[in-house]
Amino acid sequence: MVLHFTAEDAADGLTLDAGPAGGSELRIAVAAEGEPYLLRVELASGANSLTMLLRDHGAPVAVTPPPADQVHDFDAQPPTDEELPAG
Repeated sequence: MVLHFTAEDAADGLTLDAGPAGGSELRIAVAAEGEPYLLRVELASGANSLTMLLRDHGAPVAVTPPPADQVHDFDAQPPTDEELPAG
């Protein structure tokens, strides 16, 4: 893993580069000034890649819950055989 300073974005940041590990590469960028907010996540594996840019930390967010028929409560689900204690 390599940690280095970068000024690629509007906000300077620190980037952690995990390098190739099992064919995958992971890079995360964290703000170097103020709160250490996550700024960017990059993941590459073979021909697939993903980049997430994170902005507006602390800004209010409006969330509308989905209808009840689109929600599943996993805590109310009975355990499967794999989850039962041995005995």
